[in-house]
Amino acid sequence: MPAPINRAGKRFGRLIAVSIAGRSGQGVLWLCRCDCGKNHIAVSNQLGKSINSCGCLRLENAAASNRTHGLTGSPEYRSWNHMKQRCLNPRNDRFSSYGGRGIYVCTAWMNFENFIRDMGPRPSMLHSIERKDNDGPYTPGNCIWGTRAEQAANKRKTVRVYNGGDTASLMSICRARNIRYSTVQMRISRGRWPIERAFNERIGNHNPIVIDMPNGDSVRLSEACRTLNLDYNTIRQRIRKLGWPISKALGFSSRTDTLSV
Repeated sequence: MPAPINRAGKRFGRLIAVSIAGRSGQGVLWLCRCDCGKNHIAVSNQLGKSINSCGCLRLENAAASNRTHGLTGSPEYRSWNHMKQRCLNPRNDRFSSYGGRGIYVCTAWMNFENFIRDMGPRPSMLHSIERKDNDGPYTPGNCIWGTRAEQAANKRKTVRVYNGGDTASLMSICRARNIRYSTVQMRISRGRWPIERAFNERIGNHNPIVIDMPNGDSVRLSEACRTLNLDYNTIRQRIRKLGWPISKALGFSSRTDTLSV
């Protein structure tokens, strides 16, 4: 793969390229600074061609023309139209998740000019309209331009937990603590672990199960299973996941069964 063209410091209309922001299916993405003061992410090969500002130039040109808004077909217009379709059109594939459950578009935003005035141009091609309260309506106070990752953390199916008195998505807490999300999610959903244990117990660092054998010796469960000719994984699952007492799991009574978890 050829090295990307260095566009740092170069001007493209109202935009000055600052640094590479990543890649997309369309090519290298550049973080740019617009003359109006906003940041904007754009595809490298579109700079100076179809993209010359953060979107402010489009708005100014539309305002200066005799047209209603001049943005028909723009990304903002498509977002606005899709928003209305989800909430108002029963034939829309996503209606049941929006209009069908009471999500509505405020009266002012039925007019595109009001919508674009309140929301402004979207910051980049990676952004789309997001509601802060996932059960709330499309209104100026409840909507922002959000990235896919930000929206994923706000879905109804997202696991949300209490964190220091606040409610946050499980994914955001895992990211902040540098913990693998899939591991914590599985511990909570499948293992029914308490939240704090799911976060704090290190992977591959389980404390051993120690039992007292009938002869008085204290041994690890793995050793006891070998001695008694029992399947270790079956016995461990009975204790860890099903919560059986050690004596029941092993099939004998112990004087002082001890379990460390």
